[in-house]
Amino acid sequence: MIHKATTLCLAIVISACWLVVPSRSEEAGTLVSKSVEKTLPETVSFNAHIRPLMSNTCFTCHGPDEEDNESEFRIDSFASATSKLPSDDDLVGIVPGDPMASEVYLRIIGESDGEQMPPEEFRHHLTDYDKALFHRWIQQGAKYEQHWSYAPILQTGLPSLSKHADKVANEIDAFVLAKLEANDIAPAPLAEKSTLLRRLSLDLTGLPPTVQELKSFVADTSDNAYEKQVERLLESPHYGERMASSWLDAVRFADTVGFHGDQNLRNAPYRTYVIDSFNKNKPFDVFTREQIAGDLLPDPTPEQLTATGALRLNMVTREGGAQPGEYLAKYKADRVRTLGTAWLGSTLACCECHNHKYDPFSIKDFYSFGAFFDDLRQWGVYSSYGYTPNPDLAGFNNNYPFPPEMRVESPASKAEIRYLQNERSAKLLAELGSQTIESDEFRLWAKSLTQTLQQYPNGWIPANVTDVTTAEKTNSKVLADGSVLLTGKGDSDETIRIVTEYQAPTTINAIRLEVLPDDKNDGFIGRADDGRFTLGLSASIESVKQAKAKKVANRPRYVRVQLKGAKKILSLAELQVFVKDDNGSLKNTALQGKASQSTNYKSAARAELAIDGVTDGDYYKSKSVTHTSLDGSDPWWEVDLGSQQKIEKIVVWSRTDGNYLQRLKGFELVLLDDNRKTLHVAHPATPKPTTTVSVPDQVSPESTSPLNFAWSEADRRDPPSYSNGRPPLTLGDKWQSGPERWQLPSDENKMLHTAVYHLDQPVSIKADERLVVLIQSGDVGRVRLSVTPVGHAIAGWDAASAQLSESLRKPSNELSQTDKAALVGGFHLSTTSFAKQSATATAYRDRILALHSGMEMTLVSQPLPKDQIPVSRILPRGNWLDTNGDLAPPSFPDFLPKPKHDTDERLSRLDLANWIVSRENPLTSRHFVNRLWKQFFGAGLSGILDDLGNQGEWPSHPLLLDWLASEFVDSGWDVKHVVRKIVMSRTYRQAAAVRDDLRDLDPYNRMLAQQSARRLPAELVRDNALAISGLLQADYIGGPSFQPYQPAGHYSNLQFPSRKYKNTSDGRQYRRGVYMHWQRTFLHPMLVNFDAPARDECSADRTQSNSPQQALTLLNDPQFVEAAVAMANRLLRENADGEFDDLLDQAFLIALSRSPSDVERDALSKLFQTQTEYFKNNSEDMNKTLAVDRKSAYRPADPIQHAALAQVCRVILNLHETITRY
Repeated sequence: MIHKATTLCLAIVISACWLVVPSRSEEAGTLVSKSVEKTLPETVSFNAHIRPLMSNTCFTCHGPDEEDNESEFRIDSFASATSKLPSDDDLVGIVPGDPMASEVYLRIIGESDGEQMPPEEFRHHLTDYDKALFHRWIQQGAKYEQHWSYAPILQTGLPSLSKHADKVANEIDAFVLAKLEANDIAPAPLAEKSTLLRRLSLDLTGLPPTVQELKSFVADTSDNAYEKQVERLLESPHYGERMASSWLDAVRFADTVGFHGDQNLRNAPYRTYVIDSFNKNKPFDVFTREQIAGDLLPDPTPEQLTATGALRLNMVTREGGAQPGEYLAKYKADRVRTLGTAWLGSTLACCECHNHKYDPFSIKDFYSFGAFFDDLRQWGVYSSYGYTPNPDLAGFNNNYPFPPEMRVESPASKAEIRYLQNERSAKLLAELGSQTIESDEFRLWAKSLTQTLQQYPNGWIPANVTDVTTAEKTNSKVLADGSVLLTGKGDSDETIRIVTEYQAPTTINAIRLEVLPDDKNDGFIGRADDGRFTLGLSASIESVKQAKAKKVANRPRYVRVQLKGAKKILSLAELQVFVKDDNGSLKNTALQGKASQSTNYKSAARAELAIDGVTDGDYYKSKSVTHTSLDGSDPWWEVDLGSQQKIEKIVVWSRTDGNYLQRLKGFELVLLDDNRKTLHVAHPATPKPTTTVSVPDQVSPESTSPLNFAWSEADRRDPPSYSNGRPPLTLGDKWQSGPERWQLPSDENKMLHTAVYHLDQPVSIKADERLVVLIQSGDVGRVRLSVTPVGHAIAGWDAASAQLSESLRKPSNELSQTDKAALVGGFHLSTTSFAKQSATATAYRDRILALHSGMEMTLVSQPLPKDQIPVSRILPRGNWLDTNGDLAPPSFPDFLPKPKHDTDERLSRLDLANWIVSRENPLTSRHFVNRLWKQFFGAGLSGILDDLGNQGEWPSHPLLLDWLASEFVDSGWDVKHVVRKIVMSRTYRQAAAVRDDLRDLDPYNRMLAQQSARRLPAELVRDNALAISGLLQADYIGGPSFQPYQPAGHYSNLQFPSRKYKNTSDGRQYRRGVYMHWQRTFLHPMLVNFDAPARDECSADRTQSNSPQQALTLLNDPQFVEAAVAMANRLLRENADGEFDDLLDQAFLIALSRSPSDVERDALSKLFQTQTEYFKNNSEDMNKTLAVDRKSAYRPADPIQHAALAQVCRVILNLHETITRY
């Protein structure tokens, strides 16, 4: 837009001048009129004046792309332009010093016998002024220059000043003022302090200043008052959020894959990495190396591997029918385009099919750049189909993630969990009341838990293991730390029985199982061949008297399968009971038994079908599956063996058709003697479709009390399934250890794994009782057990939160609201059965489970072995099917400086990264500081941010651009150093008033005689409203994306898989826009309306539009309506006794950092009055209006005043000034 505007400005100036374009008949002394002499520059520069004209009108046919150059004449270099025309040896293209002997000039002015140039049908044409520039340039010697962006960066000195030397705050001002002096323009005065702080705060953090910050700055009269604000804002954690937004555009960060089904990606840690990097002021060269080649650095850290997610943000597919080769070519091209846009400021996309039309990049350069990325582990189609088989991803469907990924411990996700815990506590306090703390039950609970935490500060009580037995061949040993070491070759039917004792009484809400690596198992956590494990766990309370009682032979006659609960259905395909015959061989004695069951669904589903020898579980096909009635409670099935028998094992087969495998989840296997007295109760894993239970030879004559689990969770695992790219919230019946397929760290099978099994209600172990844990696993390694009295403990965390522990230590008279919330919430979660807990507790349980203990998965780059790296070739015309193109191994463009490479070793991505940030590369530093300048002035020094080439714009201040680029490199690629230079300059601090004297001379402020007002980017429009209203949730930085309010049905056309959108319904809804869910094919309407890119393609800049939809969004979008109501709430809360004028003053100060004008005050006062009258007579509408605010706890005394003031706030939030930075 700036480029077009500049052209328009030039056209306006020229139209007022009378130009005489010299012809062949004119005398040499009168080639240009005196009028033109006044408008033409004294010296015509090739880079500044001629190259842009050639790029627009000549290079398409006579530029670097020789393939489409029918005439074979090139004009883009001095040597070719000054040679004879290939079509006529008597004609020379350009004769330096003699325009009339130059065939190029003669064709431009139409005085040649050859074709008019550019041709009449061409899209661009030269004006008389342009032709006059050509004439003067040739006359002055037709000096070609290396393109400014490809030339070495000049170590330029500062220009001297004659008029405005007293206005120089730093080096930037010297360059800007020098140009203003040359054009006889005075700089604008400094902005008012309030305006300046709002500008600075929005530019550096994306948030407006608070009223206190504003008042403090205005009152500060010290010489360094402004500098202190700069440093404060640079150190703000919100600085990184503001800086990250434009970088995420450039590397096309999104939450979905883009192509076809547009499924979810797991990549939030990369965004957090970018934010943290800016906050920590990570040098840009390090930032670059980590993103492009972090996996190739020596011993890469998790942070460096997370950074490589930048290379995985390209759109990908798992669409059936997609051709892997085609999409691999797309992925390569995408990465090359991103390299050009994010780092080089070059439109490399233009040379995917042919040499660049305007710049010296060739098609070979394109594919050589792409070859650097050929070492990435990737798949053209992220699934396996019969017509495009992919064994690496066998079984992956549309719900699966997109490997390779890495599991990382995420401080941001952990902060989000703590935030949710605190929010849950606050809501439980509101529901249950602070009087809970006064109850006797609470006091007893608090006293007991305090004592526990004094002895065990993390809230986990270690198990005292008194006995370990195994049913099969596993060896066991209790170690000094209380863990149990399991060794030997495991058996799939293995059950490990661990008996533990505790000091009485001990309340248990959850059992923690830690699986540790051990040298006896080669450093692995499991004993399987791959070092992993799979296990199921059950537990029971057993009395010590029972344990010490004499055991009896376990000789059951009856075998019963039972389910507990209402509306349960029990289906069995088969139940096999194996005993040894006289020869010691196993036989199924159930075949001779008699079966019965609690109810029958149909006569065809009778009980004896489970002992007919048919294990096929397909109900309709095999017709050999039992089925109890649909509405039964506590269903059971039983076989009578006819006599008591010594059973070796029992095998249970489940129904397999449909989704009925889960019907047997939580079933009990009960063995009874002749008198129907219970001998043994087992809680096997859910058959999928089968499970085997080993039967102990001896048992205690009394039954145990089995414990039921409400849910279980783990910090590390390989989940059995996914939904929309996400694993199940809970473990289910089996816990399978990590790593997942194609997951890093690949040695996760040598890392501690922790699971927590939550009881459905708290239990207390008495003095004569002990806890017995059964682990069904043939391959788990070393395990350690502990329990906690704290409800809703998190796997891998202390059972008691830091807040709960701190609150318990405080005297009751010193408790804050936060303390009371932590105590009431902790009491409720720890003393109430899960079924009876508040719906709030259940909802927040699920939200916290979705964060997986703060262990996030993220996309990473993973290098292929050298022998698997494909050969890179040029794809002629970009055709992926044409494999006959020339070889294009990794290399750098010949026209740019490049490092020496004296070996035959293939260049790597690390070589590429080092080249990008080498001092000799002139593009990277120029491009980055040019983009940075745009953030603070509304336009780059070169106005086309993604194109520093021939189709780009000659910089308004080329020496300043080079000085900034040089300063950037010399500072050690210090981003904050350059930012500090920019915002500390007087140029930045100028007023943004529109000056009449510059309206015609510099309408787009390219000479920087004043600041430029501009609308906030899309995310900041929303952030600004939330901050003004008081809704903004900014307690922590980073973390997963949230789902904002969104129109119903917006995702209705998304398929494979189909998905229903559900907005985030807790305080995360009010997080900053940088964390919004970014759906590439269906971007959020508010983001679209305010010109945010879909990020299906890399973007160095955002276009800016003005449309009615934007005003309608601000007026009617639920988020902005809620912000208006919350803003009114805030005003009334902070000014409870204030009159309307007081409220309005405060509103303007919060939103605009100023007071309202008389006109504004009068108009808004009338609006307030009319709305007050309206709501007096329309209480239903008033209630609907106020109900929109879902977060504010405070409720103003006068709801009519609140609703009317909310309408005023809607207007204020909709003001152009509110969404504009001045």
